[in-house]
Amino acid sequence: MSSASSTPSPSRASPPPRWCARSIKIIRGRMMGCVAWDVVIDEKKGFIKDDKITVEMRFSITSMKGVRGYTLIDFTDPNKPRHDVALIINGEKIYANKAILAFHSPFFHAMFFGNFSEKTKAEIELKDVDREEFLDMLTIMPPSSKPILYEVFPCVVTLHSVEHLLKLGDRFQIACVIERVEEFLMQFHHLIRPVEKLRMADQYRLFGLKEYIFDFLERMQDFKDVKIYLRRSLGCDEDGPR
Repeated sequence: MSSASSTPSPSRASPPPRWCARSIKIIRGRMMGCVAWDVVIDEKKGFIKDDKITVEMRFSITSMKGVRGYTLIDFTDPNKPRHDVALIINGEKIYANKAILAFHSPFFHAMFFGNFSEKTKAEIELKDVDREEFLDMLTIMPPSSKPILYEVFPCVVTLHSVEHLLKLGDRFQIACVIERVEEFLMQFHHLIRPVEKLRMADQYRLFGLKEYIFDFLERMQDFKDVKIYLRRSLGCDEDGPR
């Protein structure tokens, strides 16, 4: 930002002017609303407290270029052209594509393209499944692609959905679902106790997660909890050899 016209140009030995943004707006490509650094560090102006400056920045994004969005398929709409099968869960229908389900799942591949009666049916009932949980699973399966960055986008993979996504992914043999949940558990490892992640890693054979857990154990209590879990899983008594 240029200085006022009355201010002489700095000599070559002078340091460049320093500016601090207080309320920046982009107007015709220029940043407006900056204040000089000397003003910011002036204690009388109120920016400094206890020899510290707290900076807060807020952005309003009006448009983006070069950022890939995500595809979200509506599995409750029977009129989508890709849908060729209705899955009845708890008396309600959801709609999907046989080929896509079969591509991701050996279970559905056998159902739709094997020697089973479901092969020729347009409607198939799935038992012992929660409808909303099944929709959660479909939503994170390609080509529907809901991102796991739940702090930026609304996301199916959350602390609430981790368990049922792993359960459904394991039951229907859908590796991509299990991999996405494992990725979530590693990326946001601080949200769940290590011993809980270790239990899930053992139950659903998440070998990458198990290795990750041991690499990031920090608190003494976590070491103790994991030690107790491992001893119990190996059938060792608390008073046995250590």
